[in-house]
Amino acid sequence: MVSAAAAQSRDSGNGLAPVGIYTGVETSPGICDAMSGMCHGNTFVLNSYGEWEIHHLTVSLNYSTNQFVPNNFIVSGGSWSLVIYRDNVYAGTLYGEVQTGSVRLITDGNGEETSKRVQASLLATGGLGMFAGKESENISGVYDATTNLRSSETTGSLYFPFR
Repeated sequence: MVSAAAAQSRDSGNGLAPVGIYTGVETSPGICDAMSGMCHGNTFVLNSYGEWEIHHLTVSLNYSTNQFVPNNFIVSGGSWSLVIYRDNVYAGTLYGEVQTGSVRLITDGNGEETSKRVQASLLATGGLGMFAGKESENISGVYDATTNLRSSETTGSLYFPFR
């Protein structure tokens, strides 16, 4: 796993600071059923390090085949959690559902699948610490990451707009 410094800015403590780069691994490609075309439990564990914050992100998603485009899949659900440390102190955990998105397999010039790009919309359903009681605020974000299929190394971004 490669560590990366993330560009981030300090906020007032009420919202999420934008963290640019997450790195980690795809810990499970999921279990796929060839008959139904559904894959369950495709899981990614990533970290982001900034000057004032550390973020630990886990995303697990389900997806199904897209009959019209063979290397594209439709995200049909899942779950995620984001643990945040500010100034080396636990600040809170935000968690929720994977709403929609896509999984796209990318091939090289020989037609061999070399990477997987996941783009998914996330919706918070609960939280702890600084996020306790914020379920009604409709906190949503976008997860966008690419995994090298040979090494399982994953690099991407997570964006939550400021509130």
